Amino acid sequence: MLKFGGTSVANAERFLRVADILESNARQGQVATVLSAPAKKLPTIWWR
Repeated sequence: MLKFGGTSVANAERFLRVADILESNARQGQVATVLSAPAKKLPTIWWR
């Protein structure tokens, strides 16, 4: 189980790093992943 959120997905560069980690782990077998809201974006997402 891999969980990413907050600063891990705060911008495109970091999101691509997460994608690299997921790709690497997927080569080893199945991967369960949880992605939560990017840092400081939850109020924006929540109230729209």
